[in-house]
Amino acid sequence: DVKLVVIDQSQEANDYFGPILADSELMQGIGVFSLHSYGSRDIAPQVEKIRKSAYADRPVWLTEYGDLNHRDFSPENEWKGFCVRASKRALRALNQGASAALFWDAYDNYHDHDARFTYYGLVSNSDHVYRPKKRYYAAKQLYRYVRPGAQRIAADSDALGLMISAFRDPIAKWLVVVGVKEGGPDRIQLSLPEAASSPVSWDVYVTSPTLNCQKVDTISARDGVAEITLPDEAIFTLVGETN
Repeated sequence: DVKLVVIDQSQEANDYFGPILADSELMQGIGVFSLHSYGSRDIAPQVEKIRKSAYADRPVWLTEYGDLNHRDFSPENEWKGFCVRASKRALRALNQGASAALFWDAYDNYHDHDARFTYYGLVSNSDHVYRPKKRYYAAKQLYRYVRPGAQRIAADSDALGLMISAFRDPIAKWLVVVGVKEGGPDRIQLSLPEAASSPVSWDVYVTSPTLNCQKVDTISARDGVAEITLPDEAIFTLVGETN
């Protein structure tokens, strides 16, 4: 009854999944396929390979994502790399079929494979005194509001510099939209096709260079449409309660 998580693949183009999927005996012990992402490449080809196999029920997890320039402690690198780029990697993977995403790392610590103290963590560690970094609040935009059991639903954007992912939470009865905004218009329009079952209002939470996962507004919706104002650069979450 023990199942394996394989293969924690970091180079998306390498074909490890194919030979594993072709081995029916081995597949009896495989519970999850896993990938890492620190670049901008898609995981869609690997997900599609699983979906077209006899084992389409096996989930795909992004067991590592984040950013690698951990020794640049500048505010710009913290925001652009560990907040914006890392959040886009998570949303891209979720939109392409991943059902879980784990940020690397939880807290700053010594790594044997680097043979030095590393600073990849969401939380800083100074002699076991722990403090959240800006990237902690960026990740919170996803982790706090997209709860286990939430189902990803179709969503797309035609706004410049805007990446989004949307979820339905059947337990909390929430619709949740998580997005990364890089420039473009400061006012965006959210439109749902099924206006009758749409939330009547949306709570807006924002992490920006000056905000840390802060609730900034509650926006009323009419006929499934809401107008939302966001900072020039932001990682944001919209939460609406459904009937």
